Amino acid sequence: MLLLSKEIDRLRKKYHHKDTNEISDEALDSLKDRLKKLEEKYPEFVLENSPTHKVEGTIKKGFTKVVHKIRQWSLGDVFSDEELFLFYQKIQNFLKDKKLKIDFLCEYKIDGVKVIVEYKKGLFFRASTRGDGLIGEDITKNIKMIRDVPKKLKQNIDLIVEGEVWISNKKFKEINETQKTLGKKVYANPRNLAAGSLRQLDSSITKERKLNTLFYEVHSQKVKFVTQYEKLTYLRKLGFNIDPNHKVCKTILEIVDFYKKVQKQKDGLTFLADGIVIKVNDTDLQKKLGFTGKAPRFAIAYKFQATQKTTRVNNIVFQVGRTGVVTPVAELEPVSIAGSVVSRATLHNQDHINKLDIRITDTVVIQKAGDIIPEIVSVFKKLRTKESKKFVFPKKIKECGGDGSIKRNVGESVHMCVEQDSFVQNLKKFAYFTSKSAFNIDGMGEKILLLLFENKIISEYADIFKLRLSDMQDLDGMGEKSANNLIGSINKKKAITLDRLLISLSIKHIGSINSILLSRRFKTIKDIRYANIEDFQCIEGLGPVASMSIYKYFQSKKNNKILNNLLKFIKISNKNQKIIKHKWSNKRIVITGNFPGYTRNEISDLVKRIYGNISNQTSRETDFLLCGNKPGSKHQKAKKFGILIVNTDDTIKELKEITNMLK
Repeated sequence: MLLLSKEIDRLRKKYHHKDTNEISDEALDSLKDRLKKLEEKYPEFVLENSPTHKVEGTIKKGFTKVVHKIRQWSLGDVFSDEELFLFYQKIQNFLKDKKLKIDFLCEYKIDGVKVIVEYKKGLFFRASTRGDGLIGEDITKNIKMIRDVPKKLKQNIDLIVEGEVWISNKKFKEINETQKTLGKKVYANPRNLAAGSLRQLDSSITKERKLNTLFYEVHSQKVKFVTQYEKLTYLRKLGFNIDPNHKVCKTILEIVDFYKKVQKQKDGLTFLADGIVIKVNDTDLQKKLGFTGKAPRFAIAYKFQATQKTTRVNNIVFQVGRTGVVTPVAELEPVSIAGSVVSRATLHNQDHINKLDIRITDTVVIQKAGDIIPEIVSVFKKLRTKESKKFVFPKKIKECGGDGSIKRNVGESVHMCVEQDSFVQNLKKFAYFTSKSAFNIDGMGEKILLLLFENKIISEYADIFKLRLSDMQDLDGMGEKSANNLIGSINKKKAITLDRLLISLSIKHIGSINSILLSRRFKTIKDIRYANIEDFQCIEGLGPVASMSIYKYFQSKKNNKILNNLLKFIKISNKNQKIIKHKWSNKRIVITGNFPGYTRNEISDLVKRIYGNISNQTSRETDFLLCGNKPGSKHQKAKKFGILIVNTDDTIKELKEITNMLK
């Protein structure tokens, strides 16, 4: 407690007296919260000059498809005041008036589920999800179960409204406590729970969840609106809930003030908010601005920065992957970040642990990168006790099989199991074999595979396609109906493309991109099996390590026997091996930043499919830089070298075009 108090005082002094932030405000608030809880638990050790005694602000607390009559869009994102100013400048540039003064309507951005509700002559007619923007799911019965959705309007009029369905933080916690008591699924965050509630076949479950709504958009052929503000006023008159905190801002600075106000209040809200929505208020200007390939030009979401909090490293354990990679994982004191509870964070490898000097019992700052992946950002080394010891990688991991030995090859950052055929590795290989990335067999998850393994029903991939009802009907938790459904799923997935077959085999260094390169160079699995090392090494983009890995895999008699048995039951299709020509084909491309709706691997995969070359380094030979949100140093280098920079919206537009070309 003494060390924690001193560290908080030190950080506060740097913040208030030296105008420097060593950690984020949220992380500092989290430290003070930990101290407060310790003082409540051990009041006898509270210091007279404790930081908690000093005033300094508050601690921050199956469905029918529907073709949409109105195209549904997603919003672009900004994450800083600078990006917000650029958004404003883009509007002025598009309208060709750099002196144009624009009003904006600002609302809370609720992290819920978008719904579209249709009315005919004032009566509720149909409700649907956004889906892909063109086609959504019919959720009419479930939306009718939400009390605050009007079933009859105050006017006999045809219209379509758009809004957000959400569940209160209080109700979310109550439901999760009940789910936990019953041994059922615990939801990660309120949005997941709201989405799950809307997709219930039994609408009575939706009713029990006590969902809420807020509406923000209305479309009508009979009523014309001059401003977005008028739309909200009209919605409220008709009986819809709207955001009571909305505000018309006349300048960017007013928007920034509104954003900061919401950010301060977000932890105390009844719902989960992840930013604010900003829309041009004038509807005529909205029409002039129109849309890009995926989003309106007249609106943007200003997202909150990745949330940071402090917690404690209780232990460091190890996970063994399907290819034998040993990954260290930090077990943490559970902490709520961005609406979900985080209790584990990957530590990647020994070099990463050494770089941050992470130790068991350390107090650390943790955040969710892109609000998705938990990561440890930094360590409070001043809070360590004298007993703290540098973490040393073990020499053996039980899950590796054999004697448990692990090794680190020269030039590689990860440790590997010496034994490559342990129970854990095989189970994960089979789980990947049946996953969406490979054979995509519905209903065959790790739990089912574990049952089949433990009962010695399967031992190699071909055994999956030999399964019969009699093999499974007596297994615990596997009824006749479930077994029949699983066999049906297996029978539907006996055809696979060559690239996905290669992925399914869990060959080290052969992921989605390398499998595509191989399937284009070699048209059949036979060609790959009998290729020599030079054949692999001449494939541009494959790399020497991956080349040697694929070569060695097919030099193994055991691997070839497993594959021969599998080929008796499956058919290899070549439909996804067609060559697509695109303006990015045969170009050197570098990626930086985040792209809504796409991971870095997904973008690389699409670029590789049209024969584009992905590079990790920006150089004078680079043809394009795909620049997403929050770009890194690659962006500055690209500007320095005069390289063509493709912005987020245009990148996503091209990625969608490539996806359509590949269909």
